[in-house]
Amino acid sequence: MHFIFSYFVQESDMQLRRTSVLALAEIAKHGPNTAQAVIDASAVPLIVPLTTHIDARLKRQVRTSFTAPQKLSFF
Repeated sequence: MHFIFSYFVQESDMQLRRTSVLALAEIAKHGPNTAQAVIDASAVPLIVPLTTHIDARLKRQVRTSFTAPQKLSFF
């Protein structure tokens, strides 16, 4: 499965990045298979560096989307 959102997290538009992170998190939280699909789409290596991004809203979006109590452990 391929997620176009994986590419959007690399865009310069911060709102597009935030929305993409949220979309990937929503997809991943539905279960192990969808979480694995996000991983297989190579989204995680693109998202991890955003945890230290200079844009505070983007950084917060990444951290809250993928570290909320969601029984996922790919970070």
